Amino acid sequence: YGAMIKNENKIAFSYSGVKEASETNTNNVAEYLALAAILNHLYDSGIEDAEINIFGDSMLVISQMQGKWRIKSGAY
Repeated sequence: YGAMIKNENKIAFSYSGVKEASETNTNNVAEYLALAAILNHLYDSGIEDAEINIFGDSMLVISQMQGKWRIKSGAY
């Protein structure tokens, strides 16, 4: 999975990670890990009072974060 933060079209943060395959790991896990990497970076950087727009290609993650979709079941 990967995540990137751009500020004025310049890459401010880039991350990629690996989660070993297992019966409980799905593409949804990878998509949430990418979001978590961004949020952790912002938190660790002490960013406050900033307008942040998060874009992604995961309809599941984006819709759940917007409150449009519910989570049917949690991770194992």
